Amino acid sequence: MPSSTEPVPAVSPYQATQTPVSPLSDKRRSRYTNDKQHPKPALLSSSVAKTKRPHDALSSVSPVANTKPLDTHACSTPLITDKKPLDTEVPCKTTAKSRHICINGSIHKGGGQVIRNAVTLAALTSQPLTIHSIRTKRPGQKGLRDAHVAAIESLAEVSNSIIESAKIGSTRVSFYPPARIDGAAVKKVYSGHTTPGSVFMTFQTLYPYLLHAAALSGNKEPICVDIQGGTNIHYSPTFDSASQVLVPTLKTLGFPRLDIELYERGWNTGPVKSGSVRIIIYPLPSSTGPDGGIKCHFPTIDLDQHRRGEVTKIDVTILAPDSKVSWETRGTTKKEDKLTVRKFLEQEVIAELRDRLQGSSIPSHVIDKDVPIDIHTSEPTQHHTHIYVLIVGHTTTGFRVTQDELFEAGLHYLVSPCNDKHKRLLVLYMGEECVRHFAREVYDRNLEEFSRREGKHKPCVSRAMRDQLVIFEELGRFYFPQGDRNEEGPQRNHEDGEDGLESKEELENDGGQKGDHGNKPDGQEGREESKSQEEEKSVEDDRYWSGHTKSARRVCREILFPSTSHVDV
Repeated sequence: MPSSTEPVPAVSPYQATQTPVSPLSDKRRSRYTNDKQHPKPALLSSSVAKTKRPHDALSSVSPVANTKPLDTHACSTPLITDKKPLDTEVPCKTTAKSRHICINGSIHKGGGQVIRNAVTLAALTSQPLTIHSIRTKRPGQKGLRDAHVAAIESLAEVSNSIIESAKIGSTRVSFYPPARIDGAAVKKVYSGHTTPGSVFMTFQTLYPYLLHAAALSGNKEPICVDIQGGTNIHYSPTFDSASQVLVPTLKTLGFPRLDIELYERGWNTGPVKSGSVRIIIYPLPSSTGPDGGIKCHFPTIDLDQHRRGEVTKIDVTILAPDSKVSWETRGTTKKEDKLTVRKFLEQEVIAELRDRLQGSSIPSHVIDKDVPIDIHTSEPTQHHTHIYVLIVGHTTTGFRVTQDELFEAGLHYLVSPCNDKHKRLLVLYMGEECVRHFAREVYDRNLEEFSRREGKHKPCVSRAMRDQLVIFEELGRFYFPQGDRNEEGPQRNHEDGEDGLESKEELENDGGQKGDHGNKPDGQEGREESKSQEEEKSVEDDRYWSGHTKSARRVCREILFPSTSHVDV
């Protein structure tokens, strides 16, 4: 048994494969025994010499079943450089000559965002990865859940990677991508593994990789990904939030076109049935480099430079059954009216929104009390537990403020399909909770005061959306480090030739035109310029962030910027 002080060279799964049907060239094998250390990995382009891997061999071999358990020892290159080791109970494996990424899967909340971001970046940068201590700090079941496994397996299949220990309950998983991204191997249609969780968790894992790989293929045509699973699942993005919030947000940030088509909804309450969606991914812009290879990069995103703006419109989405129930409706002389659950929920949410806005102290520059409220989607469902509410606020800067509420599985015992009283209580509760959280998302007085005193501002997107943008923000920084950006600063979204980031107040103070200060008292122009400069220097207040956002940022920086991994994020 080797001593703990002497590292033992680890065996790559490529070398440990029992079957001879997956031979490796010397070039590929040298990827894991390279004498050079790369403090900052590079996303490889198609100009790299080809070391193509046989697809037939991959399709006939199960990566997990045909690899031996690997010897373990302490990480020679730990990514998270705290004063004490992150996890001494489950060390990571590597070799003295290769940079094998080791991630603690329990940092911060230790949720699925850590796993998804880590394996995606490993595939993009062609670096072997091990995640240990997965969800060990979570209550209840530890280790990988079935939704995590489905996402990892889908990415492994798409990226032609090998995985180890990707099974339900495992607190450790290893991911071994090929030495380069083979753009020629990118298909036009993929079928992701069926997941019992949200299909958009699998989408989050595949999307950044396919954006890049599709561009390297040189094909301008979009890639279609069909995924079966949940479309309305607790603690996960839903189809409605993805199509109404994520897609326009990515467009505002300068990403290529993205379409999401719903074939069938999938719920995790009531009758369990997988839903189905098709995601149409258009590749990143690409160009031919001096060496003849295809070059592409992610858009540069600096969310510190974006502001949320004023909410100018509210859309409401209601999914509920059309069973009729006796309700005590607002504004009627009758004690009870017979309405369907869906129609009553529509009325209650709109009425509750109006009451909240009229009776609140939200400033007018955040949202007008008479803001238009419309029903965006009203769709009947087939079970009394299939109830969903989504509120989306459109802002002047092109972003969305959002909040949703889904029927809680734990409330199932309170709801009887034959008990009108139970239905009334549940529907009223869901509508009120969704509106209350939306109002707080729009304006939190305490946080606003703290942010203003410290020269910070709230994020341009909602709390639930912020963690989904971290990986794109860090990939943009990876391509364009701060020192390499042009003198004009970070790129911003432009629409119709205008910056699109000025607030309504700035335009009014500017006399309706840029650079035209009109007739202003002496000194006012200077004060406004000083205020504008302060706003430009303002940074995002991380008190608005969730634990998922913090853990996602830390993991992304550990993988893409290991030299700055000591920074507390």
